[in-house]
Amino acid sequence: MPNFKHTADPLDALRAQLKSARQSMTPEIQAQAARQVADLICNSPLFQQAKRLAVYHPQKGELDPMSLAAHAWQTGKQVFLPVVYGTKLIFRQYLPDSILIPERYGIYVPQQGFELPAEQLDIVFMPLVGFDPHTGHRLGMGGGYYDRTFAERTAEIGRPRLVGLAHTCQACTLAPQTWDVAMDAVCTPEYLRFFA
Repeated sequence: MPNFKHTADPLDALRAQLKSARQSMTPEIQAQAARQVADLICNSPLFQQAKRLAVYHPQKGELDPMSLAAHAWQTGKQVFLPVVYGTKLIFRQYLPDSILIPERYGIYVPQQGFELPAEQLDIVFMPLVGFDPHTGHRLGMGGGYYDRTFAERTAEIGRPRLVGLAHTCQACTLAPQTWDVAMDAVCTPEYLRFFA
């Protein structure tokens, strides 16, 4: 019988370091960072012109996008949360009174609501473990769900726009893999940066 050995992801050490940095931030600093990111994004034409956007339910120190969701609801936009569907993501409508239930990986999703394929969204705000501030490449948890979901996104369609939300301490240098899908922009408490 063959002896199969698990090969560790070479990025595991970097992931561990970056996750530790974001989780070591106090709740007050986390909340302040979320407010600063929301202010930068809500004042941008990208957000103001969008009608349908996706956020994520934060966990383990991820930058909290719920202020963005609240502002979107106040301005008549539709908000969605990602749901794992096979090897990709679909997006289920998220309302202020939605009942959230934990699904795969302990991620909270609306128990019910209508669903959209990714290409019908204007913006997808993405969580991340790390990001390269020069290239727009994103280091995720390693599952590849966002990369597979957006692998066929074309420049002609131009949507959805992929925007990573991050703490400044998550910046790093990344060598992209062939399957990586780069972000269109990243927002930290200090800046909203677009990539060509």
